[in-house]
Amino acid sequence: MTQQEDTILCVSINEQKSYIGIGTINGFYIFDINNTSKAIFHESIGGVGLIELKGESQYLLLVGGGPNPFESPSVACLYDLNDHHFVPGNKYSYARAIRRIRMTKKDTFIALENNIDVYCEGKVPTTFDTYDNPNGLFSVNYNSRKFAYPSITEGTITIHDLDNKTDVAVISAHEHSIYTLSPSFDSTIVTVSENGTLVRIWETTSGTLLKEFRRGMNPAHVYCVALSDDGKLVALHSENGTIHVFSLTEDIKNQIGWVAKGIGSVKWWFGVENNVSDYASLIIHGILPKTQTELYFLQSAYYKIGCLLLLLFIIIFIICK
Repeated sequence: MTQQEDTILCVSINEQKSYIGIGTINGFYIFDINNTSKAIFHESIGGVGLIELKGESQYLLLVGGGPNPFESPSVACLYDLNDHHFVPGNKYSYARAIRRIRMTKKDTFIALENNIDVYCEGKVPTTFDTYDNPNGLFSVNYNSRKFAYPSITEGTITIHDLDNKTDVAVISAHEHSIYTLSPSFDSTIVTVSENGTLVRIWETTSGTLLKEFRRGMNPAHVYCVALSDDGKLVALHSENGTIHVFSLTEDIKNQIGWVAKGIGSVKWWFGVENNVSDYASLIIHGILPKTQTELYFLQSAYYKIGCLLLLLFIIIFIICK
């Protein structure tokens, strides 16, 4: 797929991290994560601005985008890969543009600029008001019906339990508006404000600050942040074209150093921030400055860091806007 043939608008990875969905100005592609040389599914339906895969099922949630969208950017439609058509009666229509979508086993999340609707198995949605949220930020927990979203108070995150209909924690995360959230969480969640200088990791039950890292002294928008499945690494990409990888545990500090020495144009150091535990940081420069991206940690048998079986870096997909 060349830029002359198509232009990427969005990307998504499923819960199991086994499939990748890519929306383009002409339609969408589905790739197997273990073999990305050829799409396993492709449809030319018109521009797709948002795409979400529901686990390993045959269902996708799509929102129109690009110069010739398949549908208005204010409408989300469910698509059946087996039948090659949209599912009748499964359309979510709004008066304003949809900013972000997610699907878990039971719930469908649709974020607008000032609220998030959560549909449980197609029923009438529960609406959560947010602070100004142009990126449609929220984070889901795949192991329980909890999710995190920017509260109506600037810089604050609420962890909500959908089963019990209660707030688990309200976290005063930053002085400035939240700009980036880790897309999913279990016991910890990562936040970055619009200022972009500090990265904070929070325990999601008590709202306790676990770690704090400094990305840099100068403000910059952080486009995406990812937490590894084992909770040992955090990676982020900023508008400066820089990727930072931070260690969260002692056992991989030296391993990050070994990786840094084996890669050109990187630097690394140990540091201490505000009485928070020592960390190791690896920095890679010159990666797609001013380009919106997505970052993921993937399990891999081909890349080893010490005794860890995971892919340190992380696949970056360009989202051309």
